[in-house]
Amino acid sequence: MIKKDAINRDDNNPILWPALLIQEHQAELIYLGSEQDWRLQTQSHIDEGSHLLDISGVTYRLSLAHPTESSILQQQDKHLNWRIADKPFRLHQVLALVRQHASVSGHCCTAKLGAESMEQIFEIMKYIEES
Repeated sequence: MIKKDAINRDDNNPILWPALLIQEHQAELIYLGSEQDWRLQTQSHIDEGSHLLDISGVTYRLSLAHPTESSILQQQDKHLNWRIADKPFRLHQVLALVRQHASVSGHCCTAKLGAESMEQIFEIMKYIEES
């Protein structure tokens, strides 16, 4: 298992919290209210290639920073880096993921969920997580 406790990102594009962790081939989304929530989440398994969507709508793709030869000799842990994704998630895509997440979480009538902004998406996700 890889320890993933470092956040590396382009300082010109800071992540705005809250954010959603979107893991490939998983119906459940993970709502991260703060960077502290992210640090707690990184204690569990996160697949390379997962995505992080922040409240401003910026999509990041998570990738594993491959260790250098010197860090291997020093036995340093690998770290996750987030880079701006080449293909950002659009509102309709995120809404479909939120509907699927709500259904898996036991909510009914998920087809009626609607959002006209990323802020509304995050309000829905916060509600789902709190209920």
